[in-house]
Amino acid sequence: MNLWTTPPSMPKAPPNQSRHASTASRVGLGIMVLVGVVLGLLISAVALFLVLLMSMDSGSVVGPLVVVVVLIVLFAGVPGLALWRHRKRLLRGLAVGICAGAGIVVAALAGWGVWTGFDPSAMSRGEIDGALAKITAANREAFYLGDDAEGKRLAVISDSDGLLLFEYGSCMDNSEGGCTRPVNVASQPTKNYGSRGESAEPCELLPPILGVPAANIGGDLTVFTGSSIVGITYWKPVPNGYNADQPREADLARLLRAVGQPTAAMTLPPPDTATRAFVARHCGGSRQR
Repeated sequence: MNLWTTPPSMPKAPPNQSRHASTASRVGLGIMVLVGVVLGLLISAVALFLVLLMSMDSGSVVGPLVVVVVLIVLFAGVPGLALWRHRKRLLRGLAVGICAGAGIVVAALAGWGVWTGFDPSAMSRGEIDGALAKITAANREAFYLGDDAEGKRLAVISDSDGLLLFEYGSCMDNSEGGCTRPVNVASQPTKNYGSRGESAEPCELLPPILGVPAANIGGDLTVFTGSSIVGITYWKPVPNGYNADQPREADLARLLRAVGQPTAAMTLPPPDTATRAFVARHCGGSRQR
């Protein structure tokens, strides 16, 4: 009697059954990855919502973006890493999905930040809308270029003793807490001109723009409309700083509109008596095409 008998071998699974099991495993893994992507997107959305809720009045872009990225790493990256260390393949697939979903959001935020220039001194959209609404509610006559000028976003609205300054585009440089932006529009009442030290001399008359007198004052294109004097500056970088780009200023002037007007005007309001007198006194009358 042979005591060393060979144990009976286990029956092998049919090839078709093995193939089906492998396919089911891959499908299950794919489903877990998709579930993870959805979870990663939801986690990132919650982090983004919380930061926007806490900083909706902030004018900074960099700060909130950094906080969002940190929260996404904590809320999505840490659980994803923990699941990745698990032995079960499905849980590791879930980890991959969570990290992929969070990565999509981080990449989108980074791309948006690059597009906006990561300008930490820019106003938020809510601040800009609020400032424009105050101007309209106060019935102040003011003129600007709308929400954007040649692809440059309206970034800052400031009021200096009655002079409203609309600045467009990202900072070209930063110094002492301020910055130089490529496009500036200064709108002020004619009666206030010169109160901050401005000089209208010399004044070189130009062909009318949008039906109203225009001139070159100190390198800035100046338009006289209603009871206002509106100056447009387009800064062009040069080796030693910036120069006014007068042809670009003339192109931009055709986009002028009153605050509260949704589109560029075909014509601007004609200058009132005081503004016409200002043109006659400093620029020698009006020039026709």
